[in-house]
Amino acid sequence: MASLNHIHTYIRRTGTDKTDWKESIFKCADPHCTQIELAINLEGKSSMCGKCNLNEIILDYRQLKLARPRCAECSMSRKDKEKIETRKKLEEMGIV
Repeated sequence: MASLNHIHTYIRRTGTDKTDWKESIFKCADPHCTQIELAINLEGKSSMCGKCNLNEIILDYRQLKLARPRCAECSMSRKDKEKIETRKKLEEMGIV
């Protein structure tokens, strides 16, 4: 069965924080999709947020270390919250 043609929502199936992140295996969370991929091959690819499943994200090193990669809005980091606030202010001013 081939993988579905959609934006995947990846979750980590093997590997832990102590193992090398490149060796982790990620699988699409959709029960009808068979997509399985190594983390090293997913860097720079798009995925849906693993928490809210609403926002599309580009996977990077930091997100591939998580079991469920998250968007900036679901992340609890202060820097991401500042980026969101700045983006909203720019949109209100009509710059973006």
